[in-house]
Amino acid sequence: MITQEGIMIDRTVGLQLAASTTREEVVRMEEALRRAIMEWGKIRLLVEVEEFRNMDPDALLEKLGFIVQLGKNIERVALVSRRVWIKAWILAGGLPIPMETKYFDHSDMEAAWQWLRA
Repeated sequence: MITQEGIMIDRTVGLQLAASTTREEVVRMEEALRRAIMEWGKIRLLVEVEEFRNMDPDALLEKLGFIVQLGKNIERVALVSRRVWIKAWILAGGLPIPMETKYFDHSDMEAAWQWLRA
């Protein structure tokens, strides 16, 4: 599991996001990404999405807004979740970001890390 404060390894940042994530926690995530960008320039991002049991793309997009803002500095995003609606949302282009984005089932966490490092 990734903590909300995230992990950073060789230009790759991992964050955990949930429906219960507070605004303050989102601000800390954004600050962590900004620090990584300052250190490495372009980064790759893994977001482990928990909860969001009900289909609510607006709520998810609100939590992921900082990724949209920092998009020019992010090469790839791997979204990892157990929620099928998130996969459909990503495939339909629901996350308005220019970088390569790929969905992984929670059981494929290692594959997500490998894809980011490739």
